[in-house]
Amino acid sequence: MRHTGRYKGTEKLLLNGKELPYSMLDFWSINLSEILLNMTRGSFAEFLVRCALTEGGFDALGDDAVKTGVEAFDIDGPEITTPHGKRASRIEVKSSASVQIDTPDDKEPITLPPSQLKFSIRKAIDWQSKSKVAQRNNDLYVFAHYKATSKSDNMLDLSFWDFYVYPTYKIDRDASGLAKQNSISVYRLQMLDVPCVSFRDLFQEIKKVTDDITSHYASNWYGVELISDPSTRSEAEKAEIAILSAACREMGYEYSARYLELFGKRAMDPGFTHGINQAVEAFYKKCVEELHPYNWYHQYPKDIIL
Repeated sequence: MRHTGRYKGTEKLLLNGKELPYSMLDFWSINLSEILLNMTRGSFAEFLVRCALTEGGFDALGDDAVKTGVEAFDIDGPEITTPHGKRASRIEVKSSASVQIDTPDDKEPITLPPSQLKFSIRKAIDWQSKSKVAQRNNDLYVFAHYKATSKSDNMLDLSFWDFYVYPTYKIDRDASGLAKQNSISVYRLQMLDVPCVSFRDLFQEIKKVTDDITSHYASNWYGVELISDPSTRSEAEKAEIAILSAACREMGYEYSARYLELFGKRAMDPGFTHGINQAVEAFYKKCVEELHPYNWYHQYPKDIIL
């Protein structure tokens, strides 16, 4: 019978129903001991973030889940409040290192400047969803930098690790073009005044950022500023907001009343139905392509909106 869940390391190979003296721990020690390799380092960095969350009282190690490599994001983090209610935050972990495995042992390691230390923020398709739109499917990033400059340094020594935590909505809304980029450098994070924290402070920084995300949702609607002055909006924009607000009200969207108070009466007017489908279609397209489509698409598929 196929094993499911996590291996503990003590499991042995079987031959004709009898155990051989070769365990899963032997397999791991041969194949996963070189954690300076880019792929293995990334998995190790994710493990460090899970440990930091657990140190802070949020158990990120105790579940029986097994990584497959096709997940939309890496870790379920502290709870956030979105317009659709409370849920676990979605954490994506990326890593970078100042020293590489292919640095010759007989030469001085090259210490990369902050501008060349980069983390991926590439959009990706969530193959487990109905959407096939490439997007950032997480709420926040944890960027882990292994800053040792010698291959002889111990990667298990957490003093060699720095961490940067940054909410995804700030990348998606960055007016300087960051939203269209596939990577972000340590230098750029420093220019954005993103705090560099140690392992010991990582949980509190993650909690700070998840609280910021909740505040962001409370004052914005998927990156669209709330309407403080209706007179500045075009009739088409008012139509979009009115129709979507009415739909949100039917689906229990908690902030819709603010829009309905301004535009609800017009939305219910039979003479105002001209162009409704086009307005909703345009707004849906905007949600998918420009804002934070993962939440919108998964909560309210297109056939429900229309």
